[in-house]
Amino acid sequence: MILVFGCAVPDTVRPEDMSVRYILDVTMNEKALYNNILAWLAENGNSSRSVLKERLEKPTAPLGAGKITGRGYLDITLDGTEVKTVNYTIKFLTEENRCTMIFDNFKYNGSGAPVSSKEHFTVIKYETRKIADSLLEFLQKR
Repeated sequence: MILVFGCAVPDTVRPEDMSVRYILDVTMNEKALYNNILAWLAENGNSSRSVLKERLEKPTAPLGAGKITGRGYLDITLDGTEVKTVNYTIKFLTEENRCTMIFDNFKYNGSGAPVSSKEHFTVIKYETRKIADSLLEFLQKR
């Protein structure tokens, strides 16, 4: 038997531990999945520059090359009143019938300081889940 008394949960998280990963299972080949993610980013991303950057950096790369990287931002609401903007990096890794979304490199807009608050990271996880759900819904309609 193990008993734990007075266990404190830290209020901070190390920036290197702040990564959120979602695996989306869809019935779609890799090429179609890759192209549909680009279409979703163009429609729903904070900026379509990430899509253009990907195309411009790898103009000879075959469609369905397997990896897309972009940047985005979230407005997170704390205590019902305070709003903070958080920038992040998003990566999509595609393979047959599966997309892995990875959100990381969370930083406060303006200061550029890494997010380290456990409370803020909890809200970030909730918001990134909504983004992943949006992509999954988009892909399922294709």
